[in-house]
Amino acid sequence: MSPTDSTFIRAGQVAAMLEISVARFRKRRATLEADYGFPRAMPFGNPQKWRRSSVQQWIDAAEHLPVPPPAGPPDANATAARRVVMLRQARTR
Repeated sequence: MSPTDSTFIRAGQVAAMLEISVARFRKRRATLEADYGFPRAMPFGNPQKWRRSSVQQWIDAAEHLPVPPPAGPPDANATAARRVVMLRQARTR
């Protein structure tokens, strides 16, 4: 699927994109939304659904997470480091 795909996905698919369990995603979801700007579920439908492209953009951006300042010169892999921090935060209790 393309990054601009607007398909709606369920919690299990979101969790898979975040590389965490569904239970962990459900437990962390409110914190990710409130503190890290994770996309909110669509305001309609049961079960809850998210727009795939919004979740992917959030994962790709990872700008919303605090990253400790580097100890040395700026790292060319800063974006990758932010993503690691974001995924680690999503996986914590």
